[in-house]
Amino acid sequence: MILSASQPPRGAIIDYLKSSVFVGLGFEIQWHPSVFSRTIKDLEESRIDMAVFVAKTPEREKVFSYSQLPIFTTQSGLVVAKDFKLRQIKKLEELKGLKLGHDLGSVVPASLQGVHFEFVSGEDYFLRNLNLLSSGRTQGFFVPTWSNGLYQLESLNADKKFMILQLPTKPLDLYIVYRHGLSKDVIRIVDSAVKRTRKEYGSRLIPYFKPDQEPSVAPQKKLALPSKDSTIF
Repeated sequence: MILSASQPPRGAIIDYLKSSVFVGLGFEIQWHPSVFSRTIKDLEESRIDMAVFVAKTPEREKVFSYSQLPIFTTQSGLVVAKDFKLRQIKKLEELKGLKLGHDLGSVVPASLQGVHFEFVSGEDYFLRNLNLLSSGRTQGFFVPTWSNGLYQLESLNADKKFMILQLPTKPLDLYIVYRHGLSKDVIRIVDSAVKRTRKEYGSRLIPYFKPDQEPSVAPQKKLALPSKDSTIF
């Protein structure tokens, strides 16, 4: 996802929503810029109608409705310095004793509940987490969506100094999430479009990566949405 104050948002998820999900449905999409924690708050308070790339948690399921099927299923990752002691993480026990950066308000898988996280918020959360890593205050940076972590590294030209390792965690399903009280007809229409087009998202990712990289994809009327990829992180 690329977000600029002077240009409309763009990225793989934007391409997918505009050209696959919402095409021909007659909806006008209004994007609302927000960090992830604010997106969740705006959804709770009905300032936006839906968000994308949101993982399920028991707490969120009490407040929001989810699309019947996920848009995308991915592995999580760990951003580390190129001189990190490991080149592959086979067991989560290998993270024991490390302090990891993370995006405030984003999902923490049950398998990582015991890990020591330092949470960061703000539009520049990714860069700030890299700065924490560079300064030695953290030893890694957890990203729920591996492909987004890789894309962010490449976008910041940081992939020469940092790398991203896939974690041996359960694959993460990412959904469209709807605010409480949104019309059931709208939800039904969008769910139907997701079911019909969800396999197209993986192909939308490919143009956003360098030729020697491949995104990690597991087999798989007026609306207001946030203008950030929303699990993301």
